[in-house]
Order: sequence, then C-alpha cells, then structure tokens
Amino acid sequence: MGMRIAFPVAVAICVAVPQALSAQPAVPSMAEESAAAAAVVQDYYAALAARDFRRAYASWADGGAASGKGLAGFANGFAHTRSTAVRIVSASPPDGAAGSMYVTVMVEVEATLDSGVAQRFTGTYTLRRVNGVPGATAEQLSWHIASAELHPAG
Repeated sequence: MGMRIAFPVAVAICVAVPQALSAQPAVPSMAEESAAAAAVVQDYYAALAARDFRRAYASWADGGAASGKGLAGFANGFAHTRSTAVRIVSASPPDGAAGSMYVTVMVEVEATLDSGVAQRFTGTYTLRRVNGVPGATAEQLSWHIASAELHPAG
C-alpha cells in the first residue's frame, strides 16, 4: 500500500459585512421637521402653564434673548397669568436660508389672568435651527423660537 500524506488545508472564509450607508444620522422628513418645531411651541406653553419660566425662556433662540427680555423681565410678563394653553393650527414646511431652517407655526392661545379675565390670541411663531452646518452644536441644531407675532382674537 502506498503512503498517504495529509496536508493541512487552510480555508479562508470571507464574510461580507454591510457597511453603514452614512456616518450621519437619518435626515428627518419635512413633516418631521415641522412637527418638531410645533412641539417646541407646545412645550413652551406647557412650561408657562407649569410656571417654569426658565424652561419657557430657554425655548427662545439665543439663550432666551430672542424674546426681547432678560429672564426676570420675561417671567414678570406672566406674573398675573393664572393659566395659558395653546392649540397648534398648522406648521409650515421648513424653509431654508443661509445655513438655517425656518418653520412658521400658526397658533390659537387662551390665557386666564389672576383676575379671572379670559384672553384669546391668534398668530404665529417662527422657529429656527441651524441646517447641518459643520461644527454646529446640538443646541444650534435644535428648534428654538426666533420670533412671535400674536394679536388679540376678534
């Protein structure tokens, strides 16, 4: 009988591992962006209702400065407000300009003063966030109130 010689056999196994499509997180849809901006307005009114003026103030751009007041003056503006509530009427699709995105949120607001007087307002909030500019902070990438235009409801 002949001699049998066994040779070790190396088998290379190649496994295909799918690579991530992008290192960036998924880009929100326009509807998701509008909803996120509207949620900031809802949270703003929830903070006002809870008399958490620091949180409400932080909803405004530039650390609250876009409200046109300092924190103390902002809080004082609600000193005689017993309650407040908002109804979101609509939120526009995001509009981009110069590295920023904007959403306009149409609202109806009801407030009751400490005296019991009921007030109604209609108007809009314009929200802004940075549009993925390299080096932008998480704060800059978040929606904040840039301006508001409310009028007594007729």
